[in-house]
Amino acid sequence: MDWGQLFSVANTIALICWLALIALPRNRVLMMVLKRIIIGSICAVYSIVIFLCISGVEGGGFGSLVQVKALFQSDGVLFAGWLHYLAFDLFVGLWIAEQSDAMKLHRVLQVPILVATFMLGPFGLLLFFGCEGWQSLTKRSESLSG
Repeated sequence: MDWGQLFSVANTIALICWLALIALPRNRVLMMVLKRIIIGSICAVYSIVIFLCISGVEGGGFGSLVQVKALFQSDGVLFAGWLHYLAFDLFVGLWIAEQSDAMKLHRVLQVPILVATFMLGPFGLLLFFGCEGWQSLTKRSESLSG
């Protein structure tokens, strides 16, 4: 199996999904397709690849950093790990987009948060939490003063 080619295909799909999430109107159809079809498919491929590849890695496991490092010496497990990132980061990006829309955070302000989530996962989530906290504090101070 050509793991490098599969990696490129997965990255291209993820990039298209992120661009759609950032640039297109977030209607129910788009969100359902991204969540149920795309993320669901990535999760299905991940599940197949990880269960086919993980048992064949000598010295691999989750009990120590050395064992995890051994797992990632396998191209199949490394690819599955990448799919794990793609699926979870996109799912978190969808959640951030939905929450941001609900709190009426301007789409221009959402872009750097979503890009950061795409590129650096938890950092983008941290940015969103900061915006959410800031907005909450601002609303609270407005309600106290008015």
